[in-house]
Amino acid sequence: MKVITILCFMLFCSRWSYGQSRMLKNFTAKSFRFHSINMAGIIKGEKSSYIQLQTINGVAFNKWFAGAGMGLDYYTFRTIPLFLDVRRTITNKQNAPFLYVDGGINFPWIHKKTDTWYKSNFSNGWYYDMGVGYTIYINKRNGLLLSAGYTLKTTIENQYYPIAIDPYPYTSDAGTSRLHYEFKRISIKAGWQF
Repeated sequence: MKVITILCFMLFCSRWSYGQSRMLKNFTAKSFRFHSINMAGIIKGEKSSYIQLQTINGVAFNKWFAGAGMGLDYYTFRTIPLFLDVRRTITNKQNAPFLYVDGGINFPWIHKKTDTWYKSNFSNGWYYDMGVGYTIYINKRNGLLLSAGYTLKTTIENQYYPIAIDPYPYTSDAGTSRLHYEFKRISIKAGWQF
């Protein structure tokens, strides 16, 4: 009796593991897809209009997409946002609207000011972008993306003012000020997904 029980258990386990490996193979091969999204757009805020560029790479599963992105944001101060991107397609149709949310760190890429009488440096800030878009597929993998959203970037500028101390020419960085910049903008982008 023990031998029959052991044989039945081994048969069950082998069938169960075969079924699991087959299901896992189908699950990973068909469900997950790598995508690269490359976008260019215009940012409009209080100050003016500027350009922005983004590249996002990640994995899609059913209606969801998650990835990591990097960009160039030229609004007032040139910065490099590094962020996580999450997208959700709203309908089951191939050409469909989607919602997206980006969030991460904003790194300043600013040349030193040479025409000012004070020294200045910039610190990292926050970046986020959220909005809606529409995907128009050319074939199963390639598609045109159009999106519009609200975006915010922050950065901090530390300014150091020299103060003359007698006897001349000795100076000291005695005066400082800290400026917090918060740029709220509208973003319109077009891009390609493959």
